[in-house]
Amino acid sequence: LADGLDAPEAASAPGAPRAWIALPSGAEQGLPAGVTALGRLVEAPEVLGRALSQAGLVDSEAAGAALVPALRPGQCLVTRDGALWRWDGYRVAAGQPNAAAQRLAQRRTLREGQARLDALTEELPAAERAAS
Repeated sequence: LADGLDAPEAASAPGAPRAWIALPSGAEQGLPAGVTALGRLVEAPEVLGRALSQAGLVDSEAAGAALVPALRPGQCLVTRDGALWRWDGYRVAAGQPNAAAQRLAQRRTLREGQARLDALTEELPAAERAAS
């Protein structure tokens, strides 16, 4: 999901070059036994339901490594500290930075900076009067 998390829902951004489209539910395959689907753990737009139903949380790296052979096409496993195993054999160790996470962090920083700038802009006239 990393590269798609910042994409908008197609219905709300019809001209967006990247977007999530709504699909009917029902085509999902079950995750391996003992794995909790991320869709049950996080609040997310409904359009992400399919993707989140195929991503599962495991308790440890050992559990993730053991369950990889049971994954079906399109499924992945993650740990809370960021380890990832994908159905096709791709693996990412915990703690590794990824471009999507960095973009999300940068956007959060920009939003926080803009909010601070807006607040300071509102305070400026009063500060100028006090300095006069």
